[in-house]
Amino acid sequence: MLTQLNSINKVKKRLETDGLTHHSKWKDCNAQYQSFPQLDEQDLCDITFGVFQVKLAPSYVREHLIPSKTFSQDYEFIIQRAENVKDLVKVKYQSRHGNSETYNTYIEYSNHAPNPISGWYCTCISGERTVGCCCHVAATL
Repeated sequence: MLTQLNSINKVKKRLETDGLTHHSKWKDCNAQYQSFPQLDEQDLCDITFGVFQVKLAPSYVREHLIPSKTFSQDYEFIIQRAENVKDLVKVKYQSRHGNSETYNTYIEYSNHAPNPISGWYCTCISGERTVGCCCHVAATL
């Protein structure tokens, strides 16, 4: 863990190296139809190193839900995917502290690994950490 604490955020580096930071690279899609790994609460606590972010995550999820265009009684959780990038998703969150601020959260994953979440990055003030994660990442997970 100490080694990881001082390491660079590999997801941020990948986004910059692969030119995936521009918004035009990403397209909206409904999270329900994606092959994102299913995690339980213990998995989340292992990633967040505690329960603070896990407890705040449901309120971030509720704020992110939008009415479904297909079924009027349903809601959708919109994620974004970049073309030809199958192991990375992006979610935009409105700041809880300022209406004009938006944070971009990126999750790198693999459905075929023992630990399916391989990295994360968020543009919020604490989103670059490599040990634990911010509330936006926890909400996405």
